[in-house]
Amino acid sequence: KMAATESEEVPSISKFLMDCSPKDIALNWLQATDLTKDVYHHLAYFVPKIYCRETNPNPLNEEMLAQHILLEPLEWYLCGEDPAMGIIKLEKANKSSQLCGRVFKIGEPTYSCRDCAVDPTCVLCMECFLASVHREHRYRMTTSGGGGFCDCGDTEAWKQGPYCQKHEPSGSEALEEDPLEHLSEDMIGRAYNIFAIAFKYAVDMLTWVEEERLPSGLEPLEKEDTYYCMLFNDEVHTYEQVIYTLQKAVNCTQKEAVSFATTVDRDGRRSVRYGDFQYCEQAKTVIVRNTSRQTKPLKVQVMHSSVVAHQAFAIKLLIWLSQVIGYSGGLRRILCQVGLQQRPDEDHSSLIDKLMLCDSKLWKGARNIYHQLFMSSLLMDLKYKKLFAVRFAKSYERLQTDYVNDDHEREFSVTDLSVQIFTVPSLARVLITEENLMTTIIQTFMDHLMRQRDSHGRFQFERYTAIQALKFRRVQSLIGDLKYVLVSKPTEWTDKLREKFLEGFEVFLQLLKRMQGMDPVTRQVGQHIEMEPEWEAAFTLQMKLTHIISMMQEWCASDVSFHFYSLFRMRAGPILA
Repeated sequence: KMAATESEEVPSISKFLMDCSPKDIALNWLQATDLTKDVYHHLAYFVPKIYCRETNPNPLNEEMLAQHILLEPLEWYLCGEDPAMGIIKLEKANKSSQLCGRVFKIGEPTYSCRDCAVDPTCVLCMECFLASVHREHRYRMTTSGGGGFCDCGDTEAWKQGPYCQKHEPSGSEALEEDPLEHLSEDMIGRAYNIFAIAFKYAVDMLTWVEEERLPSGLEPLEKEDTYYCMLFNDEVHTYEQVIYTLQKAVNCTQKEAVSFATTVDRDGRRSVRYGDFQYCEQAKTVIVRNTSRQTKPLKVQVMHSSVVAHQAFAIKLLIWLSQVIGYSGGLRRILCQVGLQQRPDEDHSSLIDKLMLCDSKLWKGARNIYHQLFMSSLLMDLKYKKLFAVRFAKSYERLQTDYVNDDHEREFSVTDLSVQIFTVPSLARVLITEENLMTTIIQTFMDHLMRQRDSHGRFQFERYTAIQALKFRRVQSLIGDLKYVLVSKPTEWTDKLREKFLEGFEVFLQLLKRMQGMDPVTRQVGQHIEMEPEWEAAFTLQMKLTHIISMMQEWCASDVSFHFYSLFRMRAGPILA
């Protein structure tokens, strides 16, 4: 009955909301003495009235209301006038980016030039490829797995022809021009204000762990007894297990259960029951009981509808930010500054840090959205790409540990952004010299294999369990990251680069030392072997490192110091022999 009552209220609520004026709301904000408080008060009142008001919300209805009453006031405030006119002015004043940055969708064709690409990860979208010199070269066409972006305009990605016709800079364009010069001081001030509030709200809500209450300033005046039983995705349980469990837990048809399971797999979570707390708790109990017999149970939470509503809008807000910064390089620069600004109340970390460090706790849909925002903002601004790379490197060990302990594929992990950072030669050099990245990667790899050692310190995989084998496959991603860092050998050596490379090289030799004599296979006499000894892990590790060893040799050989190359031969020779 409760759900039916809510549905009847929706038309009247929609009419009330549509009568609100985004312009008037923005004008009040422009005169506010405490803008954050006023915006939060607005969100606290309206978000739960728009999102998550029934068992199966109408996405189109929510989209229309959210645009009118939540996003349009933000746009009015940002532009200081009708957004329809303000956005046009932004686009006209904006200097087009020399970077394409098109984010690839799954299955989209990508092109890499065999003659000019610095490494195989450098790719072009179809539009840029057809308008470039590379179409006349030897090239490779593949389909994207999703998540990467077009490297057109990146001078470090191509030996020649870095620009297509569309992104070719004119002679009068200054490469180091400040994009904020194209914005008025008033626009800059408003953008800082609203981006800081919107981004903090979105980050706080996506990383919020409380199931019943909201952050300070967002609590509703009247708290209704309406909850969602939220089912989360994992990579442990099969479709059949989830479908069977849902049919028992929420008394739905097989077709409905299939729909639930499909959405959970695609988006990372889905509400499977709506009602009062006790009604949702019953479903949770059945789901946990039916999936905990052989493996860990499915993750399921009973969340208050207002919490779910604010998280839904937080996702929408990140999408909106991605769209808005696309109108102006200056707005992109401001969002980067807001995201990377260190906050004293958060141990001097930034909003970007907070998102990255909570990555493994977020559901799949939230991860995808904020990863795309990072790519359209931080990775598209060359100045802030370097600053983001430093923050990424500082948190590298923690991020990799979270990924190894997680059960989602790497494409849904923030660690997958390493390919966009470590393959840029200038960034790789900076991270090696300033953040000791090479040593960090190798040491983190060895730390994850700490338990797989014998009494002599050598790797030992012969008593490998299925769980350990799964984690070992995930740990191998660090070898890929090391390969990205070493993919372009330096043309010039500095004393600092030589020092940090040598330090990393010493740790790499320790890794090879632990491999020497690992899992030896000895001839068995006098008794039949019933179980073949484990050999796959050691073999895989050796094969993975073969290319790394060659790259190390190339780096050493590229140094004009003969002593450095001799050092490699002297120290590595006995181990590699």
